Amino acid sequence: MNKTDKSPDAAELRRRAEAKLSERKKKAAPSPATESEPQRLVHELKVHQIELEMQNDELIRARAELEVALRQYTDLYDFAPVGYFTLGRDGTIHQVNLAGANLLGVERGKLVKRRFGVFVSAQSRTTFNAFIDKVFTSGSKETCEVALMKDRSDPLWAHIEATISDASRGQREVCHAVVSDITERVQAEEALRESETRYRAVAHSANDAIISADSAGNIAGWNPSAERMFGYTEIEVSNQPLTMLMPSPYRERHLTGMVRVHSGGEKHIIGKTVELEGRRKDGTEFPLEISLSEWQVAAGRFYTAIIRDITARKQVDEALRYLGRHDALTGLYNSGFFVEEMARLERGRQFPVSIVMADVDHLKETNDQQGHVAGDALLKRVAQALTAAFRAEDVVARIGGDEFAILLPATDETAAKGLLQRVRKVIQENNATHTGTPIRLSLGVSTAENPKPLSVVLKEADANMYLEKRGHGAS
Repeated sequence: MNKTDKSPDAAELRRRAEAKLSERKKKAAPSPATESEPQRLVHELKVHQIELEMQNDELIRARAELEVALRQYTDLYDFAPVGYFTLGRDGTIHQVNLAGANLLGVERGKLVKRRFGVFVSAQSRTTFNAFIDKVFTSGSKETCEVALMKDRSDPLWAHIEATISDASRGQREVCHAVVSDITERVQAEEALRESETRYRAVAHSANDAIISADSAGNIAGWNPSAERMFGYTEIEVSNQPLTMLMPSPYRERHLTGMVRVHSGGEKHIIGKTVELEGRRKDGTEFPLEISLSEWQVAAGRFYTAIIRDITARKQVDEALRYLGRHDALTGLYNSGFFVEEMARLERGRQFPVSIVMADVDHLKETNDQQGHVAGDALLKRVAQALTAAFRAEDVVARIGGDEFAILLPATDETAAKGLLQRVRKVIQENNATHTGTPIRLSLGVSTAENPKPLSVVLKEADANMYLEKRGHGAS
């Protein structure tokens, strides 16, 4: 029956009955012109009979529609994906659908009049009993989560939502309960808790700093190594911006990168290991190595940084770089660096360029007569004198046992000869202030006023140096 086909009231029913009777009379033999009292009675009886027939038809249609609706409700009730229970105040099961019976692992016919509580595990029974009592005392909708025992070792976790039946709200004798299987959710939450526990154990014992931040760039996690590295306690940094751990030049770059990531741009350092600078609580800065990862949970996007203080490594690297470019005894540049600088000046065509060669006279005699310690001390004095005589931009190098070379960029012949005179003066002053073996140097210089191979200039300076050495009578 459509919603518009409502049962007619008495007047409408009378009107329709009169219309039907009129149609029937037209089909029958014509009546006399005048009506007697018996005819009027017959007319009323016929109208009443038609009204009864119409009411009966309405009842038949309404019953058919009700049966269809009942079948639909039964199907929805029985085949619903969640369990429906009607429970008494003591938890007795009065009604249950198929899904509910499957949740408990018992045939539906064997569940009626049994108590729901016997299917609740011991660990959840107190919770369930308090829940049922609250449903009937409060009269409002209540929820709880309990473990149900089926024919298996692991419990089935269920979410129960119950409210007093409208039909019995006055007496509060039964309640309707909806029971849902939440085992997968509970297991996922347990796995997440276990994972978080393992993560915290690893983070707590890790030598590297492990810091987590939310999508806004605020600190959400902080392990003990981070506290030791940066000097802040976890309470001090909680919900504070990561920029507090960065020197000023890095802060703007970090904020720009966060904006780029949030707008869907490229994530430059996520998944990579990069070297940056960090800033401690006391304001000191230090080099660090950071590996950044990204992870997503229901609460949002988070980032985890594994940070290593690489100060010691940088110091070792710097020491190795220094040794790779400097002479271990004198601290001057070595021959390798000297050759690299000659090549650089050639490529840059920075002319004029002059080269000075210096050789320590009588070093062998000093080693033989006084020992190598005295010889090394003499070489160190020569290095100090040459460093004092030449300019900061000049490259002073020890290129052999007793040989030194000085690369003079942007220096013409006149300026180079002036520097030689300065070298001789510094050596003279050095000898005057030191007792023992004096410094004796043979010097030679050559200049390339225009671009030419500096290896040729070096040979020319070396030849000029040996001319002076022969004049000194030194070997």
